Amino acid sequence: MAKDKQESSVEKKGWVPYSFCLRGTSELFMDKPTQELLTTLRDKTKRKGPKTDWSPEEEAGTKVYRMKDFHRDSDNPEQAVIPRKWFFAACCNAAKSVKVPGTKRNLSGAAGNMLPGLLRLTDPCYPLILPEESGEKNEGWEVDQRKGNQGAKDRKVAVCITQPRFDSWEVRGTVMVNTEDIHPDVIAEVIKKAGILAGFGPQRPGLGGTGCSGMFDLVEFAVAEEALAEQAAA
Repeated sequence: MAKDKQESSVEKKGWVPYSFCLRGTSELFMDKPTQELLTTLRDKTKRKGPKTDWSPEEEAGTKVYRMKDFHRDSDNPEQAVIPRKWFFAACCNAAKSVKVPGTKRNLSGAAGNMLPGLLRLTDPCYPLILPEESGEKNEGWEVDQRKGNQGAKDRKVAVCITQPRFDSWEVRGTVMVNTEDIHPDVIAEVIKKAGILAGFGPQRPGLGGTGCSGMFDLVEFAVAEEALAEQAAA
């Protein structure tokens, strides 16, 4: 009961940090664009050459989002991460199927997207928590190769898609919830549906509804303990 009273006093102050844990329920793929690809896209006169001199592991390794790309201090600068844009995009997708309490309106729809005023992701990325036994090999991922198609409808050609695949994964972090305008349970519902309807990465459910990769469950969602301690001491 004391904890409930403490949480209530914190929530009255507006934006409140909530810690979360997402647990993957299907494999997660990554396809981070390399600098070479971005240069090729910028200068369309250039053509991307074949990477026959790369091993599949070397090619897949270039497509992993890592902590160093976000200029954050870390004991492990090579740690694999989930970009903030993935998380927020998944939540915006899910908000289309979550009602504003007491109304027939969805949090996101024809009238606009209310989520940016209710949920803030202040970290530029969220570290992937991987099984300890997989940490020594490829940062916990396996090389995945499969056939794909590239080009216009009448000029499609078969290509080999090489990507890193994380079979077991979790994401932990903190988000800010505007508790003055929304109950935290509604945001929890958005994140839960994000794991089912949207997902992360290529071949996710939210990408045309043709994939089932990058799906997750929300297994923890509570007021951040550090925030409770700081505000109690203030």
